[in-house]
Amino acid sequence: AEELWATPVPEVYDAKLVYAPSSQELLLLGSPVTGGAPDHVWRLAIATGQWEGPAASSALRGRRGYSADYDPVLHRVVIFGGARSSLGSAPGDEQVGATALSSEVVLLDPSWLGATVRATSTADGTGLARSLHGSRLVPEKRALYVQGGTRDGVVQGDAWRLDLMTWTWQRLPGEGPAVTEPFVTYDPRADQLWVGRFQGAELREGLNLWGLDRTGAWQASAALRVTAPDRFPVDDVLSGSQAGLYLWSPPEGTPLPGAYLLAEVTATAGQVG
Repeated sequence: AEELWATPVPEVYDAKLVYAPSSQELLLLGSPVTGGAPDHVWRLAIATGQWEGPAASSALRGRRGYSADYDPVLHRVVIFGGARSSLGSAPGDEQVGATALSSEVVLLDPSWLGATVRATSTADGTGLARSLHGSRLVPEKRALYVQGGTRDGVVQGDAWRLDLMTWTWQRLPGEGPAVTEPFVTYDPRADQLWVGRFQGAELREGLNLWGLDRTGAWQASAALRVTAPDRFPVDDVLSGSQAGLYLWSPPEGTPLPGAYLLAEVTATAGQVG
């Protein structure tokens, strides 16, 4: 990686990488020290290969387990949730056991690496605050979807939608999979939200997916199976049932997202990361 950039790649822990296409930049959120909270931001200008940072964000101070999604309309990174220790809690945090959970939405401006809290509202925000959840921002629907995560060590299965026009939260119907750090995606053709949990999954037994359809019903499916992968890590793209490298076999009658990316698999044979 050092050879690709004009300046050294920063050493970052507990990192999240966000691509900002409008400015052709990569934003790296994380901690400069082992065990620290990921409340610093670095920026890479792709055209020049120049890294900048870190910039410490007071809006993220001490927060862990948050989600971060880029909004190409606002040109901001939309950050939600997370947890802090009680000593580092901020106004508006919800005290759950020994942890201060956040339901705040923070907008990070890539142009100057500054972050501000965005006020939101909800008819009933009970259970909204969480950490280690999954999220997906869908620009064409002006919505941020959040699913799963933990509250006081209890894994959650509910899903929420934030309207990015009115900044109002709505709890989605039903109860989805109780998972931490799920992969969340949206299929625009079927108008369906999909949630996947791949850590510890066996490729030959199938990768678990759950879909939330228009009727508000969740459908569970071990939708993807790979036949005899010959190398690890696996990095493949699935569109429908066609893949570039492997023979994927979705069970008959099983719904699938219109397009799906299997992005990362650990080097341990058969274990998805």
